[in-house]
Amino acid sequence: MTDQPRMTKAEFFTNLNREWDRLQAFIAGLTPQQLTQPTDAAGWTVKDHLYHLAVWNIGLLALLNRESQAQAMNVDEDIWKSRDFDRINAVIFAATKHLSLDHALAALKDTHQRVYAKLQSMSEDEFHLPISAYRPHSTSTSPVIGWIIGNTYEHYDEHIPWMSAIAANG
Repeated sequence: MTDQPRMTKAEFFTNLNREWDRLQAFIAGLTPQQLTQPTDAAGWTVKDHLYHLAVWNIGLLALLNRESQAQAMNVDEDIWKSRDFDRINAVIFAATKHLSLDHALAALKDTHQRVYAKLQSMSEDEFHLPISAYRPHSTSTSPVIGWIIGNTYEHYDEHIPWMSAIAANG
């Protein structure tokens, strides 16, 4: 069995730029009402999804800076350690649902820019270090690029259909 080829930093940024542009075009196509009023079955608006993406960007920055993701995302350490992402996301939702649309849009843009700058500053090899190189108590040998992809362009791609379904109800 052969290993899949490593994604290069350039390939990663091509994907990231494409999905960021797609997310921005999606947002630009919605009215303020579509962004803030209709909800899904869990009570989330499109705005809530945007905050969710911003907070996970903060978590990614914390990981890459070798800081506590739980602390950076304002999630109780025990909840974070449970790896129960539904619970983690519920904490994020509860902490941000009352915040404004303008704040959500600014937070998403700001955190994206900070993540982008951090990733640009990393070497090709740093993209492929094991997660344990970034989390002192981790034993994970999985390359950090998987976490990076999952919390950037794949995360945007994952949420667009959900947000689109919400906006269609408005």
